[in-house]
Amino acid sequence: MVELRHLDDVVGSADLLPAIRKELTESQTLVRNASYSDATGRRLLTVTGELAQIAGWVASDAGQHADAQRLYLWARPWRTKRATIPLPRNCFPRSATILRTSESLTTHYFWPVALGDPGRAEPLLPAAVASYPDGHSREIALSLSWLAESCARTGALDAARTTLDRAKDYAARMPSARTDDRFRAVQELV
Repeated sequence: MVELRHLDDVVGSADLLPAIRKELTESQTLVRNASYSDATGRRLLTVTGELAQIAGWVASDAGQHADAQRLYLWARPWRTKRATIPLPRNCFPRSATILRTSESLTTHYFWPVALGDPGRAEPLLPAAVASYPDGHSREIALSLSWLAESCARTGALDAARTTLDRAKDYAARMPSARTDDRFRAVQELV
């Protein structure tokens, strides 16, 4: 599971989705057909629910929104089954409670821009971008898009255009519907 989440950082969603679907199908088959203890069953249901959520996320990132919705809705019964089994407090997916550096940085620094205070985020975003490993092209592109928006909203249009072009260069390495959406929004400002 952790490996799939890490692959999502460096492999394009359209390329990763078939592998996640394969894992999801295998997990689903195991839950339905295998014999196992209650503890193992709880873990299998947890993993299956996580895989369905990851598959939905990756499908959405690949621009396959109807498929993503179907996967999220499909995951609901697995979560319900998991919820009806008494679970220990720490049985919830560990990976869901661990914020990766890239996610927390992007989320933390984009809020001032989104809430109308781009000057507050602008000095912080370059450090966030510099902290990403080079292979995390999508996250770098997204963070650069927030920096470009911050520059545009503070009137530094040349810097915004340059930063947006840099973001597009990173996004070209790992196509994503999220980066495409961000670029359209920022392009309207410059």
